[in-house]
Amino acid sequence: MKLLFLTGNLPYPPTDGWKIRVFSLVRGLARRHEVTVVSFMRRIDDALAVEQLRDHGIAVHVLPRESRYSPVTLAQGLLGKTAFPILNYRDDRMTRLLRQVMQQDDFDLIQSESLHMAQYCLDLPHPTVLDLHNIESLLMKRYAKQEQNPMKRLYAEITWRKLATYEREVCGRFTHCLTCSDEERVLLQTRSRVERVSVIPNGVDIDAHGVESWPTHQTPQSGERIVFVGRMDYHANVEGVRWFCRSVWPRIRAARPGAVLQIVGGHPVPTISRLARAGEIEVTGFVTNVRPYLQEASVVVVPLRIGGGTRLKILEALAMGKAVISTTVGAEGIEAAPSRDLIIADRSDDFADHVVSLLAQPDVRRKLGEAGRRAVEVRYNWDTIVASLEDVYEQCLGVHGTSERNAQYVG
Repeated sequence: MKLLFLTGNLPYPPTDGWKIRVFSLVRGLARRHEVTVVSFMRRIDDALAVEQLRDHGIAVHVLPRESRYSPVTLAQGLLGKTAFPILNYRDDRMTRLLRQVMQQDDFDLIQSESLHMAQYCLDLPHPTVLDLHNIESLLMKRYAKQEQNPMKRLYAEITWRKLATYEREVCGRFTHCLTCSDEERVLLQTRSRVERVSVIPNGVDIDAHGVESWPTHQTPQSGERIVFVGRMDYHANVEGVRWFCRSVWPRIRAARPGAVLQIVGGHPVPTISRLARAGEIEVTGFVTNVRPYLQEASVVVVPLRIGGGTRLKILEALAMGKAVISTTVGAEGIEAAPSRDLIIADRSDDFADHVVSLLAQPDVRRKLGEAGRRAVEVRYNWDTIVASLEDVYEQCLGVHGTSERNAQYVG
């Protein structure tokens, strides 16, 4: 098949959840199909990203883009019909670039990565797939409920309602939609009346996140590290970490005064940077590889209270055999058994007590990590996930009439 992916930014290097998902999909597909990526490119994108993608056999066409948080666009998002997150990616130059690329080649299927780029795929004569990394309206609705600033909360309330309307109007115009979890599939089908939806979960590179060593014991309060991994300018991560530091961490430190919290992720906003305290809380900023931090973690925490999708940070930690404690929201969409594969805690005191208990019981941590590793190996291998996506493509081509040339790629 000849596949075209439309992305809001380059899916390389794979340093955050969105990039890891898209890169893993296009890399896996490129082993058996011809894959082209048409993408906006921001200044912060790695200058070598295009070449790295091409080294994997992926054709790449890029359009430079600046962030557009201008007063005019914000006002349009507030007063107009279309929500700001959609307007922020509207660019006539992208329409022209996409048209040009499509004139140069005959694609079998076009996939939009996220709702923001869906506007470029409407009414195309090709089978189209919309990959919804999150249900954007749900994410914004949760943000509105947690936001303390009344003006920001009002803007979020208006935005999530506009996003919900946009989802209802747009998603049904695609040949097929993808969600990361079954909960989101059900929500999209019931609220937006979208019939053709499949779950293509996030995955993990099992080999790259293999267990390098299993600790047989650890001296109590010696080198105890509690690790959070995530991009630290993403509002769901910022809110979750601030809640953890304010409501959970003091209780942990009182019981385990030698414990250290490591906040691992790029682009920390000032409110996160100010949390750093010598010998107690470390804010690393961007790191090229999070695996060494996960490897040294005693416990991995995911204290998220807003957001959506499936947390790659949890899958990676489980793949490395780490004990994970998450909120219900943080673990949404992951098929892992609470208390067997990971711990779920939503109240601050429960969350703290579970961390303290695991720090004091290395054998319990080990068993929890082993169970989590087994769960990931069975359900979240990228090779299996890519094969499932190929099955979806065959369904889409069947709807539009599959040619003999396409039929040879089944499976």
